[in-house]
Amino acid sequence: MQWVECVTRANKSFEKMDDGKVFRIRYEEFVSNQCEITKEIANFVGFHFRNDTKLPTIWKTSVGKGYINLSPNQLGIIIPIIEQTMVNNKYSCQQNAL
Repeated sequence: MQWVECVTRANKSFEKMDDGKVFRIRYEEFVSNQCEITKEIANFVGFHFRNDTKLPTIWKTSVGKGYINLSPNQLGIIIPIIEQTMVNNKYSCQQNAL
């Protein structure tokens, strides 16, 4: 599956880099706390983030949207393919948690 390959290759590349050059973001956390995460990103790259900065709206409704649109049969096919990659990236792969 393309997603698994992309995430695996990205992780391997990040492992070769100094920790100080990699800033990991979980999408779910970003959409839930956009202002704070954006401030952390700005600090990480050396920019000052003003608290009055207007940020575009990021909709939380897209989190988990892909799973909602899949049937139990489709999930039964996909989850075994993505499960280890999800676990490696600290995501739960239980169907009810997706």
